[in-house]
Amino acid sequence: MWIGLFLDLVMYPILLACYFMGKNYKKEEKGLCFAVTLPGERMQDARVQAVGEAYRKQMRRILIFLLIFPLPFLFTGYFSINFLAWTIWFVLMVVLLMLPWARAHKKLLVLKCTEGWQSELPEGTDTEDAYWKWGLCYYNPDKTVSSVETRVGVGTTLNMARPWAKLLGIFCLLVVLAMPVFGGYCVAEEFTPLFLTVQKECVEAGQFRDTYRIPVKSIESMELLEELPKMSKSSGTGLDNLRKGTYHIRNQGKCQVLYHPKNQKFIYIKTVDQTYYLSGETDEETVQVYQEISGLQEE
Repeated sequence: MWIGLFLDLVMYPILLACYFMGKNYKKEEKGLCFAVTLPGERMQDARVQAVGEAYRKQMRRILIFLLIFPLPFLFTGYFSINFLAWTIWFVLMVVLLMLPWARAHKKLLVLKCTEGWQSELPEGTDTEDAYWKWGLCYYNPDKTVSSVETRVGVGTTLNMARPWAKLLGIFCLLVVLAMPVFGGYCVAEEFTPLFLTVQKECVEAGQFRDTYRIPVKSIESMELLEELPKMSKSSGTGLDNLRKGTYHIRNQGKCQVLYHPKNQKFIYIKTVDQTYYLSGETDEETVQVYQEISGLQEE
């Protein structure tokens, strides 16, 4: 699946970019260390250096963990498992890379306060440390500005005290948290078995949350196939072990499909207004249903 390949190729570079950006925790020219304003000479204080060294060690451990975590899932052969692993990995990356920074930021704030370093700063120095939550998010309800210069990296960041910025932040958080949920949905869809039965003179074919019900009397023609025509997906699912949804066949038009692509037996059904290509979970199930439909048609 090209989506799986795309994830494999882009996720590690994202991790490395975040890691190396996080290593630049000092802005000497602005007197910032972990987004805390410090007097220039205090940048070399042994306690400040110890905070930085602890941060670097934590970041290296997190980097190694995040590099190793996805590897077992890359070779499963199942797109949904690969996708779920990467979505969990992405959430872990966002959270784990933030924790050492937030911890270091808090330690420096406490150290600055207990040692009275605030009084050593030149007059007029920007000391809005209290408004930088975890050293990452700017939250100042007393300012009407929508954005300020970031203390992490380059560019600007939003003032999260503004109502629209809060809504945007909540939306982004929900998107991140929804990613593993969607990954779990993909796993459920890929590993839920197909079913194909005849109930009360009605053919029922389904999988997970989708079910086709075809009255036997509405069937104009039917055939047991050992080979399917070439078709392309219009909408639906196209996994290695599942084809489901609306597909298109050249010179024939659209059809509804629900079958296991690795099977050898398939049922072609033509009704007044629709065409279906179906299979059960196994070839034996497909052949049995075909025979049951044929028997009902002969009655």
